[in-house]
Amino acid sequence: MAQATLSAAPPRTIQTDVPARLDRLPWGRFHWLVLFTLGITWILDGLEVTLMGAISGILRHPDTLAFTSDEIGFIGTSYVAERKSLEEIALPLSSDD
Repeated sequence: MAQATLSAAPPRTIQTDVPARLDRLPWGRFHWLVLFTLGITWILDGLEVTLMGAISGILRHPDTLAFTSDEIGFIGTSYVAERKSLEEIALPLSSDD
């Protein structure tokens, strides 16, 4: 069976003015709000992970609740799922439409 050989083409340089055009776009209040919201979200996510890591070792101790790692993961997942489903149910019901 004959093998096909692939010849590597030399890399092409593409000239574009997209970065310059993006730099000229205005930065407004909306952009600051998005940046602030993402920052707060990342901080809270990191805090949640840190908190769960800090208490999961204690929850596994035989002197406390003696949970297994699987049970701790299930509890965390159930909490997140419950909060999500409550938001999906409560927000549409509370609208004034």
